[in-house]
Amino acid sequence: VAGAVTTNDPLIAERIKQLRNYGGIKKYEHVVPGYNSRLDTLQAAVLNEKLKYLTEWNQLRSIAAKRYTQNLESIASIKLPIESAGNYHVWHLFVIRVSNRDQIFKSLSQLGIGVGIHYPDPLHTMSAFLKNSERSSNLKVSERISGEILSLPIYPGITNQQIDFVCTSLIDSVPDLK
Repeated sequence: VAGAVTTNDPLIAERIKQLRNYGGIKKYEHVVPGYNSRLDTLQAAVLNEKLKYLTEWNQLRSIAAKRYTQNLESIASIKLPIESAGNYHVWHLFVIRVSNRDQIFKSLSQLGIGVGIHYPDPLHTMSAFLKNSERSSNLKVSERISGEILSLPIYPGITNQQIDFVCTSLIDSVPDLK
């Protein structure tokens, strides 16, 4: 697994450096619990090559997100993601909310449409965070929304025809969306 973090905040940069190297900057000096997340040379070379396309890929996903929004904004029972003014969304995912998510997921999957559910469980219900669940046991909105989210296919190469097919299939797959 490879990845990158960019920031212009020196405190965040320092923290990331610690986390990626067993929790410390100096060898055998561990300030916080950390990981071994350093890239090997091959992964770094691939990532460096991909970075050349990042701006273009982000723009293509943004165009795709706008197409989804235009196709679906008139359907009141679909809650669409919003790009807040002054922000730039990279549209890694295009997540909608629908009350009958599981039925829609099944219908679209049967048509070969690669829908997904990112992330199905609220944090406060995961075993890693159960120790905090006493304070967060009353997060009913989070629990409700986790059962409504559905990720539609989005990637730099998706075509208008593919987006239109997904939207038409979404609307046609469940009668109460029409």
